[in-house]
Amino acid sequence: MARLEDIRAAGAQKVVEALPDNPDIVRATFRFPDYKNAYGTYLLGKLSNIFFPNVMPKLLAFGKNSKGAYYIDVERVPLDALHLTLQADLNKDAMSKKSLAAVKTEHNSHELAYYTRERGEKFDEMMQISASFHDTGLPFDSHPYNWTQAENRLRNVDFKSPWIDAANTKGRHFNVEKLKSHIETLDEMRKKEA
Repeated sequence: MARLEDIRAAGAQKVVEALPDNPDIVRATFRFPDYKNAYGTYLLGKLSNIFFPNVMPKLLAFGKNSKGAYYIDVERVPLDALHLTLQADLNKDAMSKKSLAAVKTEHNSHELAYYTRERGEKFDEMMQISASFHDTGLPFDSHPYNWTQAENRLRNVDFKSPWIDAANTKGRHFNVEKLKSHIETLDEMRKKEA
């Protein structure tokens, strides 16, 4: 697993950082104080984990910090060298020079080549997972930066916003009817198991 001090990713919607007092959790803090968007992301993320537990991490808590920013606490997922290096490149302005240097030098060219090759070989599987999310009505961000294959397990570590725009006026990234249908299917499967 990545060292705690190396876990920091800043995207358009969220900043993700390790919690120093709990090594099993990372916190995704929303950049904008929009309750509807933050809580919607949390709820759809919970459904993503229920529908795809082998792909998506568990969302553990939703809250608001002392600065008024909403956050989601998420199960910490092992990250591979390629993911860490890509994130370091994306976030180089926000990372300390010491942390950036540690990420860059920690992973040798053989390790990066291995994960780059593996990611290429898993491309079809990644696209199939993306299609499965679409089929269930869930939003999904299949960008290469959001995947990791640490411990030989393909995982996606990002949760997409439910709304297309910040004002929540242009529509949504999820499909209500498909979600309802998929939830009913899960309910039927659970009834059969009981």
